[in-house]
Amino acid sequence: MPMNTDDDEEGEIVAPPMHPKSHKDEVKKLRRRLKHLREQHDELLNSARRNATISQGKIERLEEQVGNLTSIAKGLGEEAEKTQRLYKEHIEHTATLVATGKDPGEILRPRQPDSYDGNAEHLQGFLTALRSYQLYYPVQFSTDEMKTRHAMSLLKGKAQRLMEPIVRDYVNNPRHERKDMTRLVYDKYENFEQELIHAFGLANERREAESKIRNLRQTGSAAAYLSEYRYQAAKLDWNESAHMDQVYLGLKEEVKDALVNIRPKPKTLNDLANIVSTTQSTTQSTSSLSTSAKAGITVGSVIGGLGAIGLVARLVLRRKNRKSSQRLTDSDAGKPNEETRYELHDERTHEMHAQNLVELPADYGRVDDRAAAGYDRAYRTFNSGSGLRN
Repeated sequence: MPMNTDDDEEGEIVAPPMHPKSHKDEVKKLRRRLKHLREQHDELLNSARRNATISQGKIERLEEQVGNLTSIAKGLGEEAEKTQRLYKEHIEHTATLVATGKDPGEILRPRQPDSYDGNAEHLQGFLTALRSYQLYYPVQFSTDEMKTRHAMSLLKGKAQRLMEPIVRDYVNNPRHERKDMTRLVYDKYENFEQELIHAFGLANERREAESKIRNLRQTGSAAAYLSEYRYQAAKLDWNESAHMDQVYLGLKEEVKDALVNIRPKPKTLNDLANIVSTTQSTTQSTSSLSTSAKAGITVGSVIGGLGAIGLVARLVLRRKNRKSSQRLTDSDAGKPNEETRYELHDERTHEMHAQNLVELPADYGRVDDRAAAGYDRAYRTFNSGSGLRN
């Protein structure tokens, strides 16, 4: 029996065609979506730029660190080469000592350190001189006990009285019967140094050094000032910048003024010390030239003044001689009258004076304006004839 499909066909519903207005909603949705995507794109782009900037900074820092590590590695390499060279020299030196059986001090003959009497200010210098001297005798002072025995022999005064019980215990008793302090001092040389420092060292060495540096001023040469400064600065743990500032404060004012125009500016204490020494040498040379110039002007003025006085004296003498000769001539001949005689006399004297003016600078050398003024006054006085005709 055939199936009835009328109901099925009637049950199918066909969707009606979409209205054109529905496209506007879709377009709005797409635009909103596109705007959102654009904002995301901009945000990602800005983030990428920020990351690039951060990465660039990190790269630069890493490059700087690599450069520092390279410098350190280079320095370590140079230090290793230096150590290797020193080790080689030490081996050769040791071989020489073994072959000859002599210490370098037996050949070089260094001066024995001065004795120490307990003066606190001389303690560090004494300890330094001791170590320096003992380095010349590595065979003789190969043990701490030998170093201490040598150091004990250089004590006197209060220092000797302090160590005398320890020395007495050392020389009178075998090792197993000695006191703990005696064994402590003789078994390690550093312990001997510490005992002296505790007994005679400055309690506030750093504070005293700082006080001296604060009050230190340059009164003589730059070398003396810098030497004293370095001696006191060795007791402090200041940084480079603090030392440079303090050195500058203690300089003479003229040296400070000269440093104003120095380029480039010093970056280390050694640079500043070199510039200060050079600057003071230049300042002293300039001052010496100025003093010499002033002295020359003064001497020139004196010579010029004496020359002017001498000129007047010679002119007076020559005028009198000329007048005497002229009067004798007048008395004999009786021809020239009074007016003619004086005119001839003035003309000849002026000529003689002109010749003297030409010769004087060669005789007296270079003179200043005051000397020239003296010549001028002498010339005017002579030509005026005031006080000279009689």
